[in-house]
Amino acid sequence: MRRRTRRVDVVHWNPPANRMERLRGLIGDPRRVDNFGDLLGPLIVDEIVGTPAPPPVADRRLLTVGSILHLARDSDVVWGTGRNGKIPRVQHRARRLDVRAVRGPLTRRFLEGMGVSVPAIYGDPALLLPSLRPDLFSQLRNSDQILLAPNMNDSWPQIPGTVRLDPKQPLPECLTLVSSSQIVIASSLHALILADALRIPAIPVLSEAEPRFKYMDYYLGTGRTHVRFASDPNEAMNLDLPDPLQYDSAPLLNSFPHDLWGAKS
Repeated sequence: MRRRTRRVDVVHWNPPANRMERLRGLIGDPRRVDNFGDLLGPLIVDEIVGTPAPPPVADRRLLTVGSILHLARDSDVVWGTGRNGKIPRVQHRARRLDVRAVRGPLTRRFLEGMGVSVPAIYGDPALLLPSLRPDLFSQLRNSDQILLAPNMNDSWPQIPGTVRLDPKQPLPECLTLVSSSQIVIASSLHALILADALRIPAIPVLSEAEPRFKYMDYYLGTGRTHVRFASDPNEAMNLDLPDPLQYDSAPLLNSFPHDLWGAKS
């Protein structure tokens, strides 16, 4: 899916919710999955671009938040995107990419193996959101709230004494749930990322549906080589809490492609 931000298409994953909705899309707007992490890219781009700049000389596409590298086309700009390890290599067809940053070194290695030049600038742009839009996050942290945030394709049992995030809830509700928690236990990658950005202890849980690749890509890109994953949320409840993230977001923010909108970086 694409959303246009001042003549630049911001590519993000948000397909129709099911087969019936795909058919409905032939005649109108279908109801979409609306997984909250996949909605963050356009929001972040809108905030950084801000006041309209001089229009670009040509229409361009930007890939940002999400494991959507396989959606890239030749001449696309990549800023913070990552590879999804379950997508076969043959589905990555683009070879002429303008890469400004990637989610982590695993994505960089993959692209360089295809002959694409990639700078060593790492990070998921969702790490920038709390500083760009502090108004979207709760300022009141519940001292007792343990948040369970499964990937949209994972089925987790309810655990007494916890609050559960449905990643298909409206985006503002998801952001408030993460920011008001004391601990986040998640297989939702962007729940983990936002918790890191907010300095909330976050314990990753192995996903039933997603490969470890994209999680390790993110962790390695933020300087963490030894990460303990819980096998399930119950095990996570008994693990020691990790140290807060130490990450300098300036290189990622400074690599944003302002030039797509005719402005200098």
